[in-house]
Amino acid sequence: MYKYILSAIFLFIHSISFSQIIAFDNYTIKSGLPSNVIMDILQDSKGYMWFATQNGISRFDGYTFKNFSIEDGLPSIYIYCLFEDSKGHIWVGTEDGGVARYNGREFIIYNAENGLVGNNEINEIFEDYMGNIWVRTRAEGISKINNNVITNFTQERGLPSNEVLSGFVDSKGRVWFGTLEGIIIFDGKEKSTITTNEGLSNNIIWDIIEDKSNNYWIATQGGGVVRYNGKEFKNYTTEDGLNSNIILTLMEDADGNIWAGTYGKGLCKFNGKSFDAFTYKNLSSKTVIKLYEDRKKRIWILTRPDGIYQFHKNQFSYYTTENNLLDNIVWSINEDTEGNIWLGTFGGISKISKKPFEIYTTDFGIPDKDIGAVHADKSGNIWAGGYNGLF
Repeated sequence: MYKYILSAIFLFIHSISFSQIIAFDNYTIKSGLPSNVIMDILQDSKGYMWFATQNGISRFDGYTFKNFSIEDGLPSIYIYCLFEDSKGHIWVGTEDGGVARYNGREFIIYNAENGLVGNNEINEIFEDYMGNIWVRTRAEGISKINNNVITNFTQERGLPSNEVLSGFVDSKGRVWFGTLEGIIIFDGKEKSTITTNEGLSNNIIWDIIEDKSNNYWIATQGGGVVRYNGKEFKNYTTEDGLNSNIILTLMEDADGNIWAGTYGKGLCKFNGKSFDAFTYKNLSSKTVIKLYEDRKKRIWILTRPDGIYQFHKNQFSYYTTENNLLDNIVWSINEDTEGNIWLGTFGGISKISKKPFEIYTTDFGIPDKDIGAVHADKSGNIWAGGYNGLF
């Protein structure tokens, strides 16, 4: 969602002072993949690995790839996202062909021709507690699919805006979407909207979370953070300790603390009454694009234009190429079953276990320096996808 206001900065690595050689299993077209461009990675409930590529999808059983293309029933070969529902069906979101559901035998297609909203370009698929499948399109609204019945929501049919920036399912099973013009909530029977008319400080909603006390925290562009208890709104701005009123991401940690990542002004944490801004090194000048907490309660802060921060036991650490982080642009983070932290960067993969970093580059068998996705499967294997294939 940050593509609207962020731009990537590419940095050249001048030197690497430490590395550890390991054996990588590399997978490319030569191994049976239909394409070397990997857009998404999914491990299903049966243990199969699924890969979204620019030439269809591929299922890996640990030994061989089974590829699916238009000839097998896909509506398009350009795949953007994958999702497994509660019935074990695999949903495939495409860039120009709508959505396909694979039931183990065949693909059922949902697109603009048979009722799906928009122009068949799909950004996200998820499921609510009642088994409804929600499909978020690129700037064209939302579709809900239940038992092959499609219900569309657009600005003309009650959606505040066709540009949907965020969404989640709350503890009551309600589905929330943040848009450019406020929030819409679906409770299964009816929908309601929340805008500045009801108490929001700003209608552009980048993120929404629910805390352990069932308060809703809302990240806005220009209006700071909003806390909503279901009845009343409390707005927090720079007058309440925030270092910026443009909030991109929110997170509640295991101890119930609320964290807010800002655009260009770093990180803030709620102290129960107001927000405290952190000024560690140059964090206060960074854009925070993602917050992640691992099982050791370490908070990882992914920033732009460079570096990654860690907050643990009231102390910050800052990692860049000077600390042997492989590249300063970190796109993805994943914790494996052993508690190792894997980072997908523009220069390859860095694994954090003990200082210093263990670094894996093309010199050690990785086919690509540009890593866009990292996934730890249930067996502890690490899968990474780049422009030149899967490994």
